[in-house]
Amino acid sequence: MEKKTLLFVADRPHWAFHNVIRTWGEELEKHYDCYLTFSEDFLLKDKKKNLLHKILHNVYNNLKGIFKNKTHRYSLFGNYTCPRYKKPPLFYLNGAPRHTKKAQLSFDITIEMSYYFQYTAELPFSATKKLVGIYTDSFPHDGPFLDLKKKRDVRTLNRAEFYKEYLEKYDGIILGNLNLVAQYRPLSDKLTFANGAYRQEDYIENNGVGMHKHLTIGWTGNPDRPMKGFREVIEPTIKILQDSGLDIRLKTQFSGSFESLLSFYTDVDLIIIASYADTSPSLFSEACLSNVPCISTEIGFPKMVIKNQVNGILVNRDINEIVKAVKDVYTDREKLMRFSRRIKKDYLEVLDNKISINNLLNCLKSL
Repeated sequence: MEKKTLLFVADRPHWAFHNVIRTWGEELEKHYDCYLTFSEDFLLKDKKKNLLHKILHNVYNNLKGIFKNKTHRYSLFGNYTCPRYKKPPLFYLNGAPRHTKKAQLSFDITIEMSYYFQYTAELPFSATKKLVGIYTDSFPHDGPFLDLKKKRDVRTLNRAEFYKEYLEKYDGIILGNLNLVAQYRPLSDKLTFANGAYRQEDYIENNGVGMHKHLTIGWTGNPDRPMKGFREVIEPTIKILQDSGLDIRLKTQFSGSFESLLSFYTDVDLIIIASYADTSPSLFSEACLSNVPCISTEIGFPKMVIKNQVNGILVNRDINEIVKAVKDVYTDREKLMRFSRRIKKDYLEVLDNKISINNLLNCLKSL
């Protein structure tokens, strides 16, 4: 029997959404013909012009389109331009381009990895069934907030209004953690938890946590996103600890290859998460899979996995509280090592990739 076609929409190559899709890909490709596209190729641009200018611009670009694959067109009734392609970019799940003689625009199923693609991009694809993802824990959800199409700040909507306007039209919602499932359960029964840690089996286990005189705290990600709290919380916390005389070291990776993350945690004793909105974050998955325990705010994956004072520590987003928690495990290394011995097993019991893949397959079969 011919496989159904499934198109994933991520934001950018090799970013978090793409890695989650690749985590699912090997199993899903046994059941579906899977393809990939990126919203960055279809982004709207905010431009205000009068109607005559827009019409002339569009006529000119229609003529250019005879010779070029990509042009830009104005929305006649909105203040934005959007790309137009004769053959929109389409890829295999590994990111390799898919070359076809004719544009492929129709699919059996599409999965847009984030709700905001619908108002930040003009996607030319259609599908019989459509799913959408939410992967930020806070509400209003962290991400682009200006809907250029409807001339609206989505942050002005309450959750019920947001669901009605941006989610209800989809055939299902894929949610990045169980906290989000609980939040949307009163509004919909078309909910599926699915996430993933790319190359879950390849992280190098650190079996030396807490065994040195010093304590190394690790952190990876974008340090300039306020919701993650690196500049606002993590750096001040480290300074206070060091100024108090503790031998605390900070190891970071803000950019670089994914490959380097697989061994990043081999000399890390602890991570701190100060986020107020992350669905995961990937920092938590990476550390757990490397046997490195965590002090974290009650968001995303940490809230699902950490049993307070059993395999990690849950805290408020408060510098003094985090300082106290770090001092606790700095002076009680047996507790830190006990956390380390448990955290990978406890993580996999709740968040093994197999769980999400099975959830997603069941969701797709039900469509």
